[in-house]
Amino acid sequence: MKLTEIINLIAETPGKNDKVDILVKYDSYNLRTILRHAYDIRYVYGVKKFPNVIAGEVDLEDKIEELEILLKSLHNRTVTGNAARDAIYNYTMFLNEESQTLVKNIILRDLRAGFSAGTINKAMPGLLSEEPPYMRCLSGEWMVE
Repeated sequence: MKLTEIINLIAETPGKNDKVDILVKYDSYNLRTILRHAYDIRYVYGVKKFPNVIAGEVDLEDKIEELEILLKSLHNRTVTGNAARDAIYNYTMFLNEESQTLVKNIILRDLRAGFSAGTINKAMPGLLSEEPPYMRCLSGEWMVE
């Protein structure tokens, strides 16, 4: 099942326990990647506006490695401003419409599927960070490289 189909299935499913069951059933590297990047509190991308892109035909699962590179470069602030917009445009121009929406929601840090980090941690223990300590800036353990 494709990532977009899994997220849509979760969005259509009422009940937290049912959503947990779906997450456990379709657990994969790709699903863990998008959930970690969308819901882990350590990731901040600094992007609020997205370029208008005509949909292509490639599915997100075919370009998941490139997505990780893009998200890490946004998080590390190696691309910002117009360069970030251009990088997002260049990545998403080949993706189909559903995949483009999913990438946008990952960067906005909400997949709009009716679940939260608590649900993910219940289905996949240890995937996401717990709440950081109050003075987390004093220790480097919450830094993502």
